[in-house]
Amino acid sequence: MSWPFSIRERAKMKHVLLTKPSQTIKSRLMVRVSAEAHQGGRRYMEDLTSVLFDRQRVGKDIGQCYAAVYDGHGGSEAAIFARAMLWDTIKKQRGFYSQDPAHVVKAIKEGFLATHRAMWKQLDNWPKTRHGLPSTSGTTAAIVIIRGRKMYVAHVGDSGVVRGKIKNKLTKAEPLTSDHKPESPDEKKRIEDIGGRVLVRNGVHRVAWKRPVVLKHKGPITRRTQTEMVPFLAVSRALGDLWSFDYFRGEFVVSPVPDVQVYTIDPSVHKYVIVASDGLWGVVRPDEAVRCVNESIQNVDELLDVDVSHRLVSLALSRWREQRLRADNTSVIVIFFEEGGSKPCKHKSPSESPQAESQTDTDTASEVSTEMTRENTMKTSDSSENQSQSDLTPTSTNLDSDKPALVRTLAFRCTEPQNSHLSPSLQPESVCVELQ
Repeated sequence: MSWPFSIRERAKMKHVLLTKPSQTIKSRLMVRVSAEAHQGGRRYMEDLTSVLFDRQRVGKDIGQCYAAVYDGHGGSEAAIFARAMLWDTIKKQRGFYSQDPAHVVKAIKEGFLATHRAMWKQLDNWPKTRHGLPSTSGTTAAIVIIRGRKMYVAHVGDSGVVRGKIKNKLTKAEPLTSDHKPESPDEKKRIEDIGGRVLVRNGVHRVAWKRPVVLKHKGPITRRTQTEMVPFLAVSRALGDLWSFDYFRGEFVVSPVPDVQVYTIDPSVHKYVIVASDGLWGVVRPDEAVRCVNESIQNVDELLDVDVSHRLVSLALSRWREQRLRADNTSVIVIFFEEGGSKPCKHKSPSESPQAESQTDTDTASEVSTEMTRENTMKTSDSSENQSQSDLTPTSTNLDSDKPALVRTLAFRCTEPQNSHLSPSLQPESVCVELQ
């Protein structure tokens, strides 16, 4: 029996020119994005995804692309907050628009920390636990930022990024992230060095929660507070999880500090990246995911002819069924890299199986002109009511979703000028949507 898919919404193919402001164009990079999320067999959908393109002013070219997967736990509040705030917060950090990658990496880390700190102000508004304690909501985050030919990869938790890289004429899997797990020697040492503990429950290593024995305890934990160590969280880094703050040392046992790496994109070698939650990586190995993508795009004239993210999600769901386990929330974003030509790629909708089509609804997004308005930006994004106000401005094109099974496919070209030393006023925040 095939897996029952939830409602799916589909956007039209759009061509967007990603460029740094310069009169001399060195080369073009075609980037195509496909994304899908599925609730699986869980009661709640706590995965969120974002695909955003930024510009400084209407009529200007795209400056950068942001793709992210957030896997919430303990409620969706932290994931919703991170999706609404993280990207805007990163862009506000000093050095983010620097041409020095080291400054950009530092700005990304500061953006994660600033977003995490901002959650404190929202904690009282988040639902309390069933025992009346403050919310335990948290979220992983795996993000990819593309600017010109530079790609920045940052993550906390066990949502990860894998690159399809050509080696010996074959496309092989290259993991770009390493899961933050309590059983990892480095993570376990970090946790224990600040007074935390790693305990095992049902065979799973978990960060322990120093929880008040009196469950209606209010205020900070002091030396007089009677506590118990409860095996709680299966990841060692995340945004949120404010319960893990150690008042004696002033640190979070569950760290919000991300690992950040920078890569130079060479489309002749680097074919694509896969950003996904552990709904995929928990049952599909990186080499299996890359094999699935390779088989999906074989003998295909246009990448837009095939719905790659849908196939990866379907593979994950079938693996959960084979193991007789309740499928986790699963979110996948696939970003393809190609050398761009003078002509934009064709408008073709990804194919769907008849059964999937019969069980889904299709919502075609409105076309977007170069003079975008707030109204048609909202139509293009098709985002949820929880989307932040900043995401709805005319200066960003969105493909956000917190719905059970969302597909967004989009193509854009980015160009890099010969002169990479741009003044701060010319940094690539601009975006221009180009439609056929």
